[in-house]
Amino acid sequence: MKNGDSIKRRLEEVKEMDDYKNALSALADIQYDIGISACVERSELRKELEALRRVISGNGHPTDSVLARLSGVEKSIKVIGNDITDIKRALLGDLRDGEQTKGVVERIRDCEKANANIQKFIWIIISLVAGQVIMSLMGLL
Repeated sequence: MKNGDSIKRRLEEVKEMDDYKNALSALADIQYDIGISACVERSELRKELEALRRVISGNGHPTDSVLARLSGVEKSIKVIGNDITDIKRALLGDLRDGEQTKGVVERIRDCEKANANIQKFIWIIISLVAGQVIMSLMGLL
């Protein structure tokens, strides 16, 4: 109660009264004040509860309710989680049905190795051609 201290003081005053009729009248006044205060507080609580209910239920629009929006978020999280799992499998590879598939990272490594081997092969060819040209020039001299 907002005025709990004042009620306590008034009750202490009632205890000091010698006249029962005045004491009973004072207690009735205190009880009335308590009832009025409780009614005001209940009215405020009712308004806050109605506002909260409107927010939760979507203010007459079920699709705008907190529960509907939460359901949408849960569905989005599941889709995003599945997408992340697919991306992880694509990057790192996967072992499905007993067959290992290579991921993007491993495929890039394989391509880099193949590229290095091709470069070595090209240098061998260039060296052979250059050697042949040099041998031809030496044979003509």
